Amino acid sequence: MKEYNYEKKKWIEKEPKSSLKKPKLCKGRRPHQMQIILPTHVKTTKPVSQETIEEYYRSEKRRYDFEMAENKMLEEKGIIVSSWVFQPVIYLRCQVCGKKDYQNNKE
Repeated sequence: MKEYNYEKKKWIEKEPKSSLKKPKLCKGRRPHQMQIILPTHVKTTKPVSQETIEEYYRSEKRRYDFEMAENKMLEEKGIIVSSWVFQPVIYLRCQVCGKKDYQNNKE
C-alpha cells in the first residue's frame, strides 16, 4: 500500500516489493523433482509413457540435425536458405509443485 510523505512530497511504498518468480527450491526447501513433458503444442490421442516422450525429443533432435546438415550443404554450393530452424528444447515440470522449466537438447 502506498502512503504519501508530505515532507518529500512523494508517494512511498510501505511494503517491500516481492518477486513474481517461482522459488528455486520446491516445497520443504528441497530441489525440484523435474520430469520430462511434451510441449503444449503437441497433442496426443492416448496417454503416453516417459519412453514415448523421450522418443519424441530424440526425433526432434534428428530433425534438427538433418535440417542443419541440409542448410550447410546448400551453403557450400552458394545457396543461402532463409528459413528458421529452432534448436530443440526439452520441457520439464516439477512433480511436486508443478513449476515448468526448459533446457536445451544438447545430447
